[in-house]
Amino acid sequence: MRDALIAGIPAQVSRLGFTAELGYEIQVPRERALELWDAVFEAGADLRIRAFGAIALLTCRTEAGMIMGELEYDHTVTPFECRMGWALDFDKGPFQGRDALLAMKDSVTGRVVSVVVDAAPEAAEGARLELDGRDIGYVTMALPSPVLGGATLGLARVHRDAVKSGTALTAVAADGSKADATVRPTPVYDPERARVRA
Repeated sequence: MRDALIAGIPAQVSRLGFTAELGYEIQVPRERALELWDAVFEAGADLRIRAFGAIALLTCRTEAGMIMGELEYDHTVTPFECRMGWALDFDKGPFQGRDALLAMKDSVTGRVVSVVVDAAPEAAEGARLELDGRDIGYVTMALPSPVLGGATLGLARVHRDAVKSGTALTAVAADGSKADATVRPTPVYDPERARVRA
């Protein structure tokens, strides 16, 4: 929503779900940001709202299976490989890249999946993933997952041979150490996405 007023401050409000919860992003002029911050915390005092930092946000996004640019996708990845194929409407009519995307739709070689790695997050993040000794992808980000009782959860870009939930993999860290890894259904938090639609 453009041209909104929040606590008397001109703002643009967007509904977002990067944490798998119903969320809103409020953009205001930089010079009024602290004023907005104070107003939001004053209005939410009875709800016991709290601020959280980047690690909490990244943990939520990993548990929710939310993709992030330059990690799970970049200019080399099609929407089908990063679970964004749902955003394409081929019946809508012509658009730039439509024919190329249609041609690639059934020949996708990779996918973004959730993996649990039996290693510390520092060792799991960036680790190569192997299936029967064959290099099939890598972990893009790994963090301890509160939903999984502190187990190391990561998102990974993998070959289509390794996308099935339950697939056993080997994670090979930068130092050469190895750990077991298992593909899990994505997302691990709120798999039906019910909270965002609530």
